[in-house]
Amino acid sequence: MDLIELKKQYGDRLSFMGGIDVRAMADPDPTKIEKEVKSKFEVAKKGGGYIYHSDHSVPNNVSFAQYKRVMELVKKYGKY
Repeated sequence: MDLIELKKQYGDRLSFMGGIDVRAMADPDPTKIEKEVKSKFEVAKKGGGYIYHSDHSVPNNVSFAQYKRVMELVKKYGKY
């Protein structure tokens, strides 16, 4: 499901959680996860009603360093 489209259509009536692609977390290119988090947070947090979470369980091919980077991005882009 497309978090951005759902937020545009139902954001005034529903809250959302998740939608951050774990494949972007696992990608060795750190710009991919930053683009993922930034683009989705810009839309999802408008007007409130968004809770960060991945779209699936975080797989074991996401290193601790990669997940730590994700959490840094959540703090950077997730502030209301």
